[in-house]
Amino acid sequence: METIVPKRKGQSIIREVVEGVLPFVGMQYFRRIFWRLATDLTRWNREYSLELLNGINADSEADLSVKVFSLIAHKENSEQFNELFGKVDDFELLRYRLYSLGKVFEKPKRVVETLNNHQRRVEWQLHRIYRARNSVVHSGQSPGFTSVLVVNAHDYFDQVFELSNELSSGPKGMRDYTSCFDYAEWLFKQYHVELKRTTEFNIGNTSSVIWKRHDVLSKADFF
Repeated sequence: METIVPKRKGQSIIREVVEGVLPFVGMQYFRRIFWRLATDLTRWNREYSLELLNGINADSEADLSVKVFSLIAHKENSEQFNELFGKVDDFELLRYRLYSLGKVFEKPKRVVETLNNHQRRVEWQLHRIYRARNSVVHSGQSPGFTSVLVVNAHDYFDQVFELSNELSSGPKGMRDYTSCFDYAEWLFKQYHVELKRTTEFNIGNTSSVIWKRHDVLSKADFF
């Protein structure tokens, strides 16, 4: 991670990594949540779940993660959501996840708080990763929870690397990592502002929660 995160004058390596990683992780947080839930629903009952999701009020071109978001967050889909909630009675973990997300997405303010809390936890975890690494390097001792930190570190790196590739693709894509990180920082600020401005969730403002790449600005346009 340190090899691709831009160097900032006067900042420590850990601060460079934290500030570089957080925008990438934050923008993808809710999409990843709803994609995992969509995957679990299709594993639970593929035929029923797909039929239900295809019948809700959502963008006709939406992928499964957006459809699950629309099912949970859009009031016009409350009847279908309640039907699904009743169907998963015997699957307590799946039922609890549906309930928890339903509560969060009742109010946009809770969604902003959830994102902010997630970003704070990611920052704490990055500091834990560095402390564990320093312990291994300087004392030769590996904490008992190192394997968990390695998984988390790999996941953060994958998110940064994959989204950097996406932002670098196409004729207007960024040409170096510094541009990708600067652009991601700007994108996340815009995403966060738009999310805070949201007063209710509907088809027209899905992208305020489920971020997706739009046409990438050229380097000349952005810088």
